[in-house]
Amino acid sequence: MLLVSFFLFINTLFVSSTLIPTGRMSVSYEAPAKEIQITSSSDKLAHYHSGNTKGEYLSISIPENVSFRKVLNVTLTVMSHDQGWYTHDGSSTADVRIVHNGDEKKKFEGVYSNTKSTDENLRGVPQKYTWTMPDADLPTVQPGMKITFEPRVQYEGWANYVHSASFSLWYKRA
Repeated sequence: MLLVSFFLFINTLFVSSTLIPTGRMSVSYEAPAKEIQITSSSDKLAHYHSGNTKGEYLSISIPENVSFRKVLNVTLTVMSHDQGWYTHDGSSTADVRIVHNGDEKKKFEGVYSNTKSTDENLRGVPQKYTWTMPDADLPTVQPGMKITFEPRVQYEGWANYVHSASFSLWYKRA
C-alpha cells in the first residue's frame, strides 16, 4: 500500500499589520483508499479585537476535481484564549462558513466560546476547543467549496487570541 501526502500553502490574512499564512493543507490516503482525509492547519498567533472582529484565520478547500460519495466528518480544533482580565463566558468566539464561488452557503455562528477560568493562574492561557459539523449539514459540502474559520469577539474592548487551529475533513471516495 502506498502512502500519498502533499502540502500546499494556501491564502494569507492581514491581521495587526502582519501577513499571516492562513494555513497549510494536506491530503493523505493509502491507495487504494475508500476514505480520504484533507487537513488544513495554522499555528500563527492572531489577535482579534473589537476593531478587528472579522477575518479568516484558516480555511480548507475541497478541490474541484475530487469525486466523493459523501462527506463523513468535518472537525475544527482551536487553541485560543480571551484578554485574560474579567473573563466572561462567551466573550470570544468564532464562526464557520461554507463558501462556494464567493457565495455563503451556510454559516455556523458561535462554534466555541472561550470559557471563564476559575483558576487565576489559567487566565490568558490558551484552551483547546473542538467543533464538529452537524451530520445534517455535511451534504452541503461539495467539491470546489471552501470552509472558513473566522474568530471574533462579543464585546467592545475584549480580545480573542488564536494560537492555532486545524480543520480535518473526511470523505468517502466515489
